[in-house]
Amino acid sequence: MSRHEDSLMWLLTHHVEAVISIVEVGIASESIKVETALEYLKAQAIMSDSIWEENLWNRVAEGFKKPPVAEVVKLESGETK
Repeated sequence: MSRHEDSLMWLLTHHVEAVISIVEVGIASESIKVETALEYLKAQAIMSDSIWEENLWNRVAEGFKKPPVAEVVKLESGETK
């Protein structure tokens, strides 16, 4: 991998990690309302210049639709699933 390519991949990786952190912290602390985030991200997707960019915004929105931690489902018998 060339130095230039390595630098670009480093930049991409750190920005994606930042997005992940923002989504997780925003949801966990309830400082970002899911509905607000979805509305904003949908608008960003609509304004995209390419299908690739639109898909990327939609994927970020998916992160807000799913809780960052697993939920425990209790069955009637008291067992967990």
